[in-house]
Amino acid sequence: MASASAEVQDSTSNSTNIYGSDSDDINSALIDVSQLEALAKANVKTQAANLTGNTFSIDSPEGGQLAEQLWVFYNFYNQVQWTYDRTSGKYLRSQDKADGSGNFYPATDRLTGEQLAFENVIVLSVKHEVLNSAKTLIDFDLLYTRGDAYLLRDGIVYPIYWSTIGDEYEKETGRLRPIRFTDRNGEPIPLKPGSSWVEVVDVTTTFSEIEPGSWKARFYAP
Repeated sequence: MASASAEVQDSTSNSTNIYGSDSDDINSALIDVSQLEALAKANVKTQAANLTGNTFSIDSPEGGQLAEQLWVFYNFYNQVQWTYDRTSGKYLRSQDKADGSGNFYPATDRLTGEQLAFENVIVLSVKHEVLNSAKTLIDFDLLYTRGDAYLLRDGIVYPIYWSTIGDEYEKETGRLRPIRFTDRNGEPIPLKPGSSWVEVVDVTTTFSEIEPGSWKARFYAP
């Protein structure tokens, strides 16, 4: 982990804490790859993780509504915009500069200079629990539960569910799998093959169409 509050650090074990070299640059917290390799070997599991549970398809699911743009408004100094690019079939990520202007700039990969692009963007509605009076420590309720979500793929948005509730596999093996996604009828909904970005918001967040094909997720601090 890159830094930690005292409360969080006291509750962790067997962790490696790294600190940035520049307090004005959140990307300055780095760790040598060889050290990561050593950590991975020291924490190797005897059983391979089961990453199944979701389905993937090139074809878009039926239904949904046009969604060529998504504005995720966490607060005036933390905003994100996703714009669908028909040529690549991906959503392009832009961010503000934490200046309250509402202007967005391409979020780029430092190595390639290319704008970040994802086949799937998922807005995950999760109950937030505030753990301290300053509201700087927040816990997410993700285990053994289900919640609302929205899947954006192929320029279309689908209201879906996310779930970590155990089914037959979990009951038979006692092991966990990643979050699974279903449509509102409880049937698996296919993600588009490729990469996915998950925006985590509180359950009080509103999700609405502000213009045809343009949506806004408005986060409200718990």
